[in-house]
Amino acid sequence: MKKPHQAHPSSRISMKSLFRKFDVKVQDTAVISSFQDEDQVRQQLDEVKDERILSERSTPEGLSLAIASLQAQLDLQRQRYAKRPKRYTISSASTRKSQDALYLDRWRRRIEAVGNINYPSEARRRQLYGSLRMLVALLPNGEVESIRILQPSGHSILDQVAVEIVNLAAPFQPFPSELLAVADILEIIRTWRFHEGNA
Repeated sequence: MKKPHQAHPSSRISMKSLFRKFDVKVQDTAVISSFQDEDQVRQQLDEVKDERILSERSTPEGLSLAIASLQAQLDLQRQRYAKRPKRYTISSASTRKSQDALYLDRWRRRIEAVGNINYPSEARRRQLYGSLRMLVALLPNGEVESIRILQPSGHSILDQVAVEIVNLAAPFQPFPSELLAVADILEIIRTWRFHEGNA
């Protein structure tokens, strides 16, 4: 049995009642993936100040040992970087790949369907509305790797509801082959809006 990610219990209400009162929407936020390349690793090592190299008293043998030590550090960081999971971020506001857009659209539809069914009665009774930004990281099998609220709504109950909706909706669709080729972890950052329905 999978362990929920920071889930909090919420009351269930009927779909018919919910669609009359509330609407859960997940909107786009353009995101740029950040990858650390080898040049950045090398730059970090260049900033290391080895006094054995700077010292006028250093011998050729000492300089050779210092250089070898720095090279070993570079090799170690290269190995660690190569083993890091590949993180990939998609958003329908920024992606141009049809497969990315399709996966994200299916994810959004599932989130909204589950959210509209499981909107908590307390939030409905108190008429709480707001928006938040949240990062959801997925594993290749569609399971949730982590959830993080980047910008809270101002209502803790809405923040908790958003986290629980993700847990209730999981697992999501496994990565298609195109995503598997570029990602070990898929990060989705979206703006969630909780507002009163128009019906």
